[in-house]
Amino acid sequence: PEFEMTAEYLDPAAKYVFKYGVGYSVFLIFIWPLAVIAWGVFDKANYTLWASIAYCWGYIGSLVIVVLPVYESWGSLKNVLTCTKPAPEAKE
Repeated sequence: PEFEMTAEYLDPAAKYVFKYGVGYSVFLIFIWPLAVIAWGVFDKANYTLWASIAYCWGYIGSLVIVVLPVYESWGSLKNVLTCTKPAPEAKE
């Protein structure tokens, strides 16, 4: 729709992305590493714990990146796979 390209529509989203994107980046790049310096060198048990958390984070992120777009466009994918035409859009 044309209204989605207006500045009034996009400005709140841009502010949200800037606020939380920059805030989260600052947290991950500066605050988190400074907070864990006190932990020192990990022993094998702590290293294994954090490595397993990192792997789980990666697998869950990969799953989300693959599954959500498929879920979002499932109607179109179903039409393509079953060779049916999409239903006409309702006019406003």
